[in-house]
Amino acid sequence: MDLRTIFLFYRKEKFIFLFYTLGIISSTLSVLWGILNIDFGASLIPLQYDLIFGISRIGPPQQILYFPLAGMLILIVNFIIGYVLFTRDKYLGYYFGTASALIGIFSLLYMLFMTNFSA
Repeated sequence: MDLRTIFLFYRKEKFIFLFYTLGIISSTLSVLWGILNIDFGASLIPLQYDLIFGISRIGPPQQILYFPLAGMLILIVNFIIGYVLFTRDKYLGYYFGTASALIGIFSLLYMLFMTNFSA
């Protein structure tokens, strides 16, 4: 597992490049959105919203960044596992790339939705 083969895995496979880049961009945007739009001076903000019960969990503003940061960590782990599995089965690497893109998109949607409640 050297750096050159990892670079080739990321750059030469169109789907891998698309999915992981989408995941990286959306995860980064979700963290930046949260940092720019959350009032960190507030004592408590809503952290979870449910359609049936409304706001179901509140906490300190720093905790709202746990979800997108965990998504970034999962994206890194998915990239490593996807690289290892890609050498054995091409489509398993695609599945991990797709999962990374979806995690990044859902993380961005979470931040966009939750910042509306904390404002």
